[in-house]
Amino acid sequence: MTAVFHTALAGLRARRGRALLAAAGVIAASLVVGTAVTVGYGLGTGFERSAEKADLPDVIARFADERRSTVDERVRALPNLQSRSYRAEYNNVRLAADGNFTRRGAMQVVLGGRRGYAVVAGRDLGPE
Repeated sequence: MTAVFHTALAGLRARRGRALLAAAGVIAASLVVGTAVTVGYGLGTGFERSAEKADLPDVIARFADERRSTVDERVRALPNLQSRSYRAEYNNVRLAADGNFTRRGAMQVVLGGRRGYAVVAGRDLGPE
């Protein structure tokens, strides 16, 4: 071994408490960085994974009150459209659950086609 290495080992032996504290600091910093990278990756890719699983659309367009056939005629004319589906939205709906209620609820009714959500447990509502 070289003289530099022997000198370094002698310094570590002389200041053992300080060396252990420095090693603990390096380990703690490594854990923090590893956790931050893992959480950052999960957050950065999580929405994309869940959107793909739920079959979310790439574009959502809202129209003023109009007949569905009129809207469908316009939407079908769009180029490079893979699929389309429609929802009816009702606002200021009275909703109640567990003794609580509101008169300002919003309700969306899926009118066939892509749902835009994934059922992960139980079953979906629908005519069965």
